[in-house]
Amino acid sequence: MKTVKKVLDVLEAFEKPQVELGISELVRSSGLNTSTVYRICSELVQRGYLARLRNRGKYRLGQRFIKFYDSMNEITRLKDVAMVFMQELSKEINESVNLSVLVGSEITDIACIISSHKLQLLSREGENLPLHCTSAGKIFLAQMGPDTLGRILSTKGLPARTTNTITDSNLLNKEIAVIRRDGVAFDDEEYELGIRSVAVQVNGKDGTVIAALAVVGPSVRISIQKMRELIPSIKGCTLKISKALENMKE
Repeated sequence: MKTVKKVLDVLEAFEKPQVELGISELVRSSGLNTSTVYRICSELVQRGYLARLRNRGKYRLGQRFIKFYDSMNEITRLKDVAMVFMQELSKEINESVNLSVLVGSEITDIACIISSHKLQLLSREGENLPLHCTSAGKIFLAQMGPDTLGRILSTKGLPARTTNTITDSNLLNKEIAVIRRDGVAFDDEEYELGIRSVAVQVNGKDGTVIAALAVVGPSVRISIQKMRELIPSIKGCTLKISKALENMKE
């Protein structure tokens, strides 16, 4: 953790827009010694997080951070576009609606509309959730090639969250095949007892899956049959989101 702190101490010196700093300035701002700052900067340059201005011997933020910035802009735009249609869907079916994106080997809810029922779920916006036992997570698993899928399943495993969690890779692979065919994923109290959800993919302009839209609610209201009945409404919502995103890019 000390090493991480040192790297962050150096990076945080570049918070001001278009700032260019030399080693001596970074030493003063970070409180680290010259050799440590130089080693950190060299590694950050090699990985694209900093760029070295050879004619002035100074450093500035590199292209790698522009990619992060672009990614954040895409997420913000996706959330802004989707919220209108998510609110319409939630009002139509009177259940909570979540929009999730893939972050590494987990999903994160970036937008949540909570139902008006007295019995309602708390928002999990910003919380990282597993792939194998959430409907939105399974949507992303279904889009992965065999190598990526195998690597994630072997690394993360299939830990049981409830007695309904699928912990057998063969059974999960069979379910993933059905999700690829139908474009719909279910969570039958697999992440948390008493909660069911059904998710559909949101496509980007090139047809790739950029998000998953899920309806989530207590199992006392959302039966397995009810989840299936919700599919047309959810698919209609995802099509509206995809179309709106496509029109924005034209």
